[in-house]
Amino acid sequence: MELPGTDALLELIRSGQAFSQYGVLVLVLACLLSAFVVMPRAVFCTGAGFFYGVSVIPFLAGALTAGAVVAFWIARYLARDTIERKLEKRPTARAIRQAVDEEGWRIVTLLRIAAPAPFSTVSYIFGVSGVGALPFAAGTLAGILPSLTLYTYLGSLGNLASAGALENSYRPLLLVAGALVLGLTVLLIARRVRQVLRRMQIEA
Repeated sequence: MELPGTDALLELIRSGQAFSQYGVLVLVLACLLSAFVVMPRAVFCTGAGFFYGVSVIPFLAGALTAGAVVAFWIARYLARDTIERKLEKRPTARAIRQAVDEEGWRIVTLLRIAAPAPFSTVSYIFGVSGVGALPFAAGTLAGILPSLTLYTYLGSLGNLASAGALENSYRPLLLVAGALVLGLTVLLIARRVRQVLRRMQIEA
């Protein structure tokens, strides 16, 4: 299932921000929805950072993890047979399942950092694997934090720039330097993860 585009998603975030007492709730509900549909999380997190700032990171991380756990349970207890039939036709999905069965939460974390499939799809695959719900949740949270933090931070920088708040002395340099360091760190982590996944015959 795929959303029609990113404009509606950003409008959802913006409309929630217009009602400050409900804004974070709208954001949390959108994160939960992203566990079941193909959603451009980079755009979503950047938009959230733009409208709400970096303080929203814990809410995003918690809601994304909770939604992933719900998808995990659906796959494990309600749609297991259907998903397993689909796995038979997809070599990459079978490789992911085998790797998770062998390595547990470590592979969950790696695949959340650099997955060869959409976030929601990987959650369903984990649901029919042998990993437990708690290791799955912990691995998911650890794996999404680097990119989530980066995109949200970049969004908050965009907000400051649009408001003219980056025109004072050394502040712009410090903020941009922080973004570059964070981006480089995430890039290096993702590159290393892809090397590990390739060795396990999982193309990411």
